[in-house]
Amino acid sequence: MTVTHDGSARRFNSAGIAQLLTQLELQQALAVMGGPPIAQLTRLDHADAYYYDSYQHPVSLPVYREEVAVPEDPTFYLDASTGQIVDALDDSARQTRWLRTGLHDLDFTALLRQRLLWDIFVLLLLTGVTVGCITGA
Repeated sequence: MTVTHDGSARRFNSAGIAQLLTQLELQQALAVMGGPPIAQLTRLDHADAYYYDSYQHPVSLPVYREEVAVPEDPTFYLDASTGQIVDALDDSARQTRWLRTGLHDLDFTALLRQRLLWDIFVLLLLTGVTVGCITGA
């Protein structure tokens, strides 16, 4: 693995070609480290409901999502190049995502994360509130 001048890490195979970790390599490394058994290890090439690009939290893809067999333990997102943990979600973080971030930013779906559609949705909500205030007065 090599760290470039911009601070990003890259992994190279024996031929000197940049290569991401395979799922099998990552599973073997996690098994050696110990910890709770892995329920599922999934490679994500696109954002999911918890790991997505926002103005406050830019993300890099691809990553591996490690879900452990113990429900109380967090879900980890691992960089596909280095295997380092880039994000972790416990129950509190999952609740915060929907109750705070979802309601505050109105980004419940990937569709609403597109700026134009988000603007239209918010303008419709504001129009409804304005009409409600005018008819109530």
